[in-house]
Amino acid sequence: MLLRSRLKERWKILVLLGAIWILIIFPIPFLPAWGYPIDETSLRALITITVIVSIPFTLLAIFMNDGNSEERSTY
Repeated sequence: MLLRSRLKERWKILVLLGAIWILIIFPIPFLPAWGYPIDETSLRALITITVIVSIPFTLLAIFMNDGNSEERSTY
């Protein structure tokens, strides 16, 4: 239940992260058509780095505290 409500609140951030991820990866298949050579090793490294970096940012977007939590104690 908590995950579903957080996803409903944070869907715009998740879509933005997904769009950035697609913009980084998407042009790669078309680079040979534009005359740029692609090395398979560098392609694999780029995809691996993108996936590893996107995991913590996705988790951050889901579970970040927006400051409106009712469980906060007042000091």
